Amino acid sequence: MLEGGGVEDDLRSVGGPANGTVFDCIAQQINIANNHVVWEWDALKHVPVNASYLHYNGGGYDYFHMNSIQELPNGHVIISDGRNYVRLTRKHYDVIAADPPPPVESAGSVVLYTREFLTEGKARLNPGGVFML
Repeated sequence: MLEGGGVEDDLRSVGGPANGTVFDCIAQQINIANNHVVWEWDALKHVPVNASYLHYNGGGYDYFHMNSIQELPNGHVIISDGRNYVRLTRKHYDVIAADPPPPVESAGSVVLYTREFLTEGKARLNPGGVFML
């Protein structure tokens, strides 16, 4: 289960106020039989706000765009987003398809429109591969 909400945090490191609002991302695995949380991962507890490419632009700061959770056979869990996956993988592909919403900075998808993301994506393509945006 993915959840998130606005919490107060110090955003001075990204050009925001000392008491700004940041959108936190939390992933949980819940045992449906007894409704207990098996494990939980909280972005703000593991990733500092200044690790984002985004600069504060007013309002709530959506610095961590979590949209990928994968449990590995060894029980480890990978929590990431498309930008980080492309940056960290060493695999190569014939096709990479990205379908981000319009580049609205507060939506967290603006990083998918950066030169850095497109360059990193191109580096993950096989010869003759296609990057679709």
